[in-house]
Amino acid sequence: MKQMLRALKRRTNFPILRIYIPGILETMPDEFDSHQFIGAFAYQEESTYIQALLDAGWNMPIQTINDAIIHWLEQSGFVRQIATRESENMFKQRRSVAVWKKVAL
Repeated sequence: MKQMLRALKRRTNFPILRIYIPGILETMPDEFDSHQFIGAFAYQEESTYIQALLDAGWNMPIQTINDAIIHWLEQSGFVRQIATRESENMFKQRRSVAVWKKVAL
């Protein structure tokens, strides 16, 4: 139960990150995966990403912030998940991630 609560807290923390979602989405293709979005976020909002990592503390800060970014992307209403696929993260590790499609608002 504690682990589940920590995972939920990790995803819903850092609500400030959600204000950057629309601007990042403008630069993304119609379909993209979570790793591509995180990469674009980290590149376009580098200082915000670094500050969020610092604020996350020493316990898995990259995973914490990346989970929060994707949580707020999903909650934005600007995209819907259409699939999953294997994708390479910023550390060249292959993982299964969500594939997103922009929706018209």
